[in-house]
Amino acid sequence: MAPTSARTPLLKRSISPAGALQENESTEALDDLEQEQNDKCQLMPCLPWRYAIAVVGLFGFASGYAMRANMSVAIVKMVKNSSSSGEGHGSACPRPHTNGTDESTGDFDWDENTQALVLSSFFLGYAVTQFPAGRISEVYGPRLVFFSGIFLSAIGSLLTPICAHTNFGLLIVCRFVMGLGEAVLYPCYQVVVSNWAPPTEKSRMTVLGTTGNTWGTILGMPISGLLAGSSLGWESVFYFFGFSSILWCVFWALLVYNYPHQHPRITQREKTLIETKKREYSEALGQQHCATRPPVPWKAMFTSVPYIANVFTAFCYSWGWYMLLTELPTYMNNILHFKIDQNAFLSALPFLFMSIVSNIAAFSQDKLMERKTFSKTVVRKIFAVTGLLGSGIFLALASFAGCDHVVIVALLCIAVAMVGCIVSSLLVNYLDLAPNFAGSMMGVSNCVMAIAGIVAPLVTGAIVAGGQAVTGGQVVMDGHVDTTDLEHWQIVFCLTAGIHAMGALVFIIFASAEEQWWNCYPSREAAELAAKENELTKERYYKVVALP
Repeated sequence: MAPTSARTPLLKRSISPAGALQENESTEALDDLEQEQNDKCQLMPCLPWRYAIAVVGLFGFASGYAMRANMSVAIVKMVKNSSSSGEGHGSACPRPHTNGTDESTGDFDWDENTQALVLSSFFLGYAVTQFPAGRISEVYGPRLVFFSGIFLSAIGSLLTPICAHTNFGLLIVCRFVMGLGEAVLYPCYQVVVSNWAPPTEKSRMTVLGTTGNTWGTILGMPISGLLAGSSLGWESVFYFFGFSSILWCVFWALLVYNYPHQHPRITQREKTLIETKKREYSEALGQQHCATRPPVPWKAMFTSVPYIANVFTAFCYSWGWYMLLTELPTYMNNILHFKIDQNAFLSALPFLFMSIVSNIAAFSQDKLMERKTFSKTVVRKIFAVTGLLGSGIFLALASFAGCDHVVIVALLCIAVAMVGCIVSSLLVNYLDLAPNFAGSMMGVSNCVMAIAGIVAPLVTGAIVAGGQAVTGGQVVMDGHVDTTDLEHWQIVFCLTAGIHAMGALVFIIFASAEEQWWNCYPSREAAELAAKENELTKERYYKVVALP
């Protein structure tokens, strides 16, 4: 071990105005450690266990989001399509003779309002456990909580066909329970990253794991379409994802532990790297380790204008996100008349573009802030507002594109891709405002976002199915409201565009990316006093540096 005098002085770094530990700075405690690959089992060569856990988390998110999205595809085959015969009424698109839209072979006679209730019932449960999930993970450990969430959802998926055939109320309860399970994923994974990631790797591990939500949607929808349209029937959709999720639970239980020091197969080098990097980073920033977790400043948080603006904008963003996630397959079927397999693939295609754009936007934001081209607040506002307004505009354009399938799909792809700009800005804003309480802030915000997931499908169902009350729609001969009226869907898309515009207006006026005083101090006065002391420290530092 090198002598203490040979090390970079921590005291000097802690009073430096730069105030940050360089990412490429070596960790002294690792210099004398030998690689232990011979007596420790790595999951894959050259893959540290912390990243192996992130990869397992990625598949966990993918499983969860696939089980969330599969209902929006399967329900197209579950219900009797009242518009399957004839050319429809009102301003519905004509049925292409070469497209062969699926005939009315569903098992359930559900109108649009009933379908909306099925889709939104998931988010009723999702809103309930979203808030306490982070705290439960902190107390009992993320390993068991994440496992329980996916396992509960998997059981719900396996029981969905049975509940649907038995009683409609049981189906609603089943979807509600699945929402309870999947609500823990995001807050729980934040604890996983907090326990396993060195400070300079938290962004990478967070993005690596949570990318699974997009890929779960991208892959889950086409697979659901293929299974629902096959001879196996729509029931196979829920059996497939239920069993595959239980299989994932086995890997999670075998490979993941709450903390590095609990893992029986982690190398001593990696364990020491994680622990030492955390300690050195805190010391270099002059931070203190808390014996107990500090209380959340609820009053200051709920009276913070930038945070309230963020939560309101998150609700507006989530309205469009959940409307598209739950209703896009129905739109593809009832308006564009795509077959179930084509429907599922085209419904997932926009989310693929969103994944690409979100990564590009995140990289661009980091570069702009690194070069100090704009302030952090300006950068966040540019990308969030661009995403909100852009997605709203292209949604509105898609609704007025007539019945041109290619143009409509292209516009929808652009609209959803623009959402990637929002994700890479709005959802990171919690770490800008108060990183010490980002988990609690995200829990509150996700509750509000889940409310959008409940209301958006219900409102969409009311507009589309309530044609007589909303737009004077016609009624078909068998008593069903004409759900193929394009004008009803134009209202849905334009309403979403308007909500996005409101979110953009609030965010550009009231949002901020500056750290809030309540992140570190119990009162505004204490924050101002600390700022004055910091200025004095900087002055003393510059005087010391200026000495010959």
